[in-house]
Parts: sequence; structure tokens; C-alpha cells
Amino acid sequence: MSIHNVSVSYAMSGITATAVQDFISTTGTVTITSGSTTGAIQITTVDNFLYESSETLVVYLSAPVSGTLSDGTGIVTIIDNDGE
Repeated sequence: MSIHNVSVSYAMSGITATAVQDFISTTGTVTITSGSTTGAIQITTVDNFLYESSETLVVYLSAPVSGTLSDGTGIVTIIDNDGE
């Protein structure tokens, strides 16, 4: 049995956060290297200079190559920095 890198497609959508106003919504592919169980997706937040409570978005994972998904969603919390 050989061990391979795993690639997974991702997309994101706002729950209480709003795309463009609070974060830049992107799609792409993340690669999890062989022997690892994690990968990193960069999420760009937008500093809108408004005082807001923390907001959330969801990252959807799909179409794994050389692996399987046990849970295809992740919740991200954006903590406001404008009240400082």
C-alpha cells in the first residue's frame, strides 16, 4: 500500500459574515501532504472599520483525491478588531 498526498476542493460562504464586506470568498484546492492530517486555507478578512460582534463563515470541502472526507464543513469565526 502506497501513501499519497490528498487534495480537496474548498469553497466558502457566509453564515453571519458577509462576503466582500467581511471576507473575500474564494475557492480552490488544498493539498494535505502524505503523513499529515491537516492543510491550510488562507481566508482574507476585510477591515471595514465598523464595530461588529464576531461573525462566522463556513468552509465546504469536497471532491477528495486519494482520500475520503469524514466531515466536509468547517466553521470559521472572524473576531472584530474595530472596537479597539
